[in-house]
Amino acid sequence: MDANTKKHCWGLLKNELPKENTKIFAIKAGEKNKNLNTVEKILGWLLKNNAEKNDILLNLGGGVVSDIGAFAASIFKRGINYANIPTSLLAMVDAAIGGKNGVDFNYTKNVVGTFSNPEFVFICPLFLNTLNKRNFNNGLAEILKHKILEGKSSEFSVKKLSNFNLLYSEIKNSAHFKSSIVFRDKEDKGIRNILNFGHTIGHALESFLLQQNKNILHGEAISAGIICELYISTILYNYPKNELKKIEKTIFSIFKKIDLPKYGSLKKYLLNDKKNKAGKIKFSLMKSLNEPVFDVPVKEELIKESIAYYQRLN
Repeated sequence: MDANTKKHCWGLLKNELPKENTKIFAIKAGEKNKNLNTVEKILGWLLKNNAEKNDILLNLGGGVVSDIGAFAASIFKRGINYANIPTSLLAMVDAAIGGKNGVDFNYTKNVVGTFSNPEFVFICPLFLNTLNKRNFNNGLAEILKHKILEGKSSEFSVKKLSNFNLLYSEIKNSAHFKSSIVFRDKEDKGIRNILNFGHTIGHALESFLLQQNKNILHGEAISAGIICELYISTILYNYPKNELKKIEKTIFSIFKKIDLPKYGSLKKYLLNDKKNKAGKIKFSLMKSLNEPVFDVPVKEELIKESIAYYQRLN
């Protein structure tokens, strides 16, 4: 867990665990702490407490905790059991699911990591009551991304999600969608790459702002990436521009427009994207309303054009 989940979420879980065999460790909160230094602290704590192969590391928290806890578990003694208990909307529909974990290195997103599946993922929407509006909205970008990939973006409604039953149903649908893709491609060698839609530019933006010590959440960066990458899709595949406009309207009803840096500031991060091959920057895009494609090389000029497009939006 991190300092925030220890304060707000641990109390909801601790009485469900055996007191005599449960030990807790909290890391500092925030993406800037998702690094190898924090991993070293987790490993040291596991070693100090004589953690064994058959013990289980419970990762109680949001996306950062899910990613870094799973990574630490996967390399300690060549792998111990772990489970994810996501406490944020982002983690419930994305980060806690799929067995892909890792940390940032030299301000580059998720460039160090492993594949390691959890024993289970326990999703309890009651944890969402501990989130402020900004952190709740952070997860909406991934739900919207899944809807776009399914060709169902018109079904996405922020107002509906204020109803707990509808929110629970949406979380379940989104988690099931991601799980169905992961089941077909557990190690990101094919179809699973469609889940990176919005993330080529989104991750580069996160990395750039992380190095600038500026505060941005994953979903906020991905929302900008979705718009840029849908714009690229309209150029390469004639993705409907009216659909892009509708999605822009939805995104800006949730997120503030970001002061997106120029291509030159993002270039080194784009060149280090894990999807790249033969020195070409690869994207996951939308060929039509319900046909995602992946492994698409995109030229620098079009990437620049997509960033300029976003910058011009009101």
